[in-house]
Amino acid sequence: MQDFPDSHIDTIKKLAKKGYETPFVVGGTIRDLVLNRPFTDIDIAMDRAAEFAKKFAELIGKKAVVLDNTPKRETIRVPILKNLFFDFTQLQGENIHEDLQKRDFTINALALSLDNFQYNSSNFVDPLNGLRDLKDKILRVASDSAFTSDPLRMLRAFRFSAGLNFQIHPETLSLIHQQCESIQRVSSERIIHELRLLLQAPCNDSFLKTWMESGLLKSIFPEFDFSSKFEEGTLKTFRFLEGLFFNPKTISEKQELLQALRNPSLLYLSRFTALFLDLIPIRRISKSPQPRRKKQLSIAGTALKRLRASNKEIKFVENLVRVYIEARLSRLEFLNSENYEEDAFQFLYQFGEETIPGLCLYLARQNVEKAESTITQQTLERVRTLIDFYIEKVLPQRQQPPLMNGRDLMKKFNLPASKSLNHLIRKIESAQALGIINTSQDAEEYVKKLIHPDNPERRP
Repeated sequence: MQDFPDSHIDTIKKLAKKGYETPFVVGGTIRDLVLNRPFTDIDIAMDRAAEFAKKFAELIGKKAVVLDNTPKRETIRVPILKNLFFDFTQLQGENIHEDLQKRDFTINALALSLDNFQYNSSNFVDPLNGLRDLKDKILRVASDSAFTSDPLRMLRAFRFSAGLNFQIHPETLSLIHQQCESIQRVSSERIIHELRLLLQAPCNDSFLKTWMESGLLKSIFPEFDFSSKFEEGTLKTFRFLEGLFFNPKTISEKQELLQALRNPSLLYLSRFTALFLDLIPIRRISKSPQPRRKKQLSIAGTALKRLRASNKEIKFVENLVRVYIEARLSRLEFLNSENYEEDAFQFLYQFGEETIPGLCLYLARQNVEKAESTITQQTLERVRTLIDFYIEKVLPQRQQPPLMNGRDLMKKFNLPASKSLNHLIRKIESAQALGIINTSQDAEEYVKKLIHPDNPERRP
């Protein structure tokens, strides 16, 4: 057992002797214990769990947090330290055997009494042969009714399969195929939460093919046409994207890149967007919709919105799609010119933290579509050049105060607010990033030349 103070477990044992039945450590805690995986919580199932948890929290001077207050299914969390806590859940059924048989998968239908857990005993309660399935790396549903009682468990099956590198048992896959449409009864909030967990964890891409073939992906997004051609392209994109995120040194060894691609949220949103790349039309997305006209979301953004994702996530994906489309449309050919720096700056400065993942998406998709190694190598070099430029020039510029802002330009040169003004601001920022101008006076002279290229001495 790891890093859980024995004193807290002793307190639980002493409290349990005061009129409570035996507490059992269950579920994911036991699964990870057997697999020798780190865990940060101890899941405890017992009768009168909510009452017990509150008394335990009071005894150790901690706060009890209600995770689920559904009658007869209450779950109370007692945090001990940061990322270290006990979860107390109401026992389902008359005893621990009945409780375990109502769980989702056999590998989670395992228990140890608190004494056996504390002293590393192997005296497991294992009514469904979960230990055998853990050894064989098989994910098997605990009962035929498991998906009926909670259809979200079908999506969770792919999360466990991907994260643990387990094979889903054929009979379990068959049940998912038969019942996949019932996922539509599950709330959007629960589905998007499970998708986050699935898509932000390191995993192999084999789960994706099984996920598509099961019909579950189509049932979650019935409005989209996931064709066989889509499946082939998306699988290849996922595989290449996986390699970029988990081995980013193929692009660059700069710490800023490594840090960006280690962000679980960016991985999840990039993978989510990759699901829809074949369905996204390659045309420029307007940044400034007409007044009173509602901005149209991309297909990926529409899917996120329907699942009630956060506005921040939707905005990120929309910008991610813009990076991808702009790269596709330009093919980054502006990098071929001798003085490419200003064009590169103008391309990159319009985007934020979605820049690097967006370029990775573009590279992954190009690798799928272009079989010739020379074209792929050329694309790789262009993306590498652009990412290095973004890290070395654009990011530092964002940390610097502008030498002239819009208000300065309007006042000094009597310019109205307009797109032309925004263009001037961007030109000044570019010149500052590239070291062409270094002071406010440099900026003023630079603007004069831009406004009156034939007569740089003329005042507006």
